[in-house]
Amino acid sequence: MVAWYRAHARAFWVAIVVMLVVLVAVASWLWHSSNSDGLSLGEYGSDKQQEWAARLVAGLNTHESEQVPVLRLNGQLMSEQLSSVEAVMPARGCRYQLVGVEDRGEQRQQDVPGLSTPVST
Repeated sequence: MVAWYRAHARAFWVAIVVMLVVLVAVASWLWHSSNSDGLSLGEYGSDKQQEWAARLVAGLNTHESEQVPVLRLNGQLMSEQLSSVEAVMPARGCRYQLVGVEDRGEQRQQDVPGLSTPVST
């Protein structure tokens, strides 16, 4: 065993260092990408928030549920989502106007229509 180590000492330590680097990289990736529900907003700055709020208001103002930009599983609105969207549609002849967007930071997990467990918001 000692003779083998002497002959392969450099390769042995290089392999140990490579394994440690890989282990640290995987742990770092898991640490930074972990999210209980698999969804993450990442850096969702004020410009992106304003853009999405404007898209949401524009979708609601069409008075067509299919035009409202919400997360769709398999490309379809679930019945619970459809009910929620239709409940907040402006009345015929009325329109929403976006006044502003307030960033309240990361919020606690919320129930989402059609999903069985709360998700991060």
